[in-house]
Amino acid sequence: MFMWKIAQNALPTIENLQKRGMQITTSCCRCGEPETTLHLLFQCNFAKEVWALGPWSVTFIPSYRVSFKSALIASRSWSNLSPYGFTRNAFPWICWFIWTSRNQLLFEKKPSTA
Repeated sequence: MFMWKIAQNALPTIENLQKRGMQITTSCCRCGEPETTLHLLFQCNFAKEVWALGPWSVTFIPSYRVSFKSALIASRSWSNLSPYGFTRNAFPWICWFIWTSRNQLLFEKKPSTA
């Protein structure tokens, strides 16, 4: 369900909450840039740090031109990345980590590190 929400741009990001009529600031809680789904998962410096930590960073470098679909397709080439043993199954878990760490910072004021 989480990945489907990302694909449909239906995560309750600040941008999407504003589209639904909420009067809230558009700023990312980490960097102050407008918080879109793509910004949150791939373009924010925190997200870039998370993606850069894994062995897939050679084949997947988030940028301002990345789309969720292209990132998902790139993750399919992650089969058995030695020596870590990561597979393409890591992609949704990394997205989930970035999303939940954002929520912990926003709602509980708990910062996390990449």
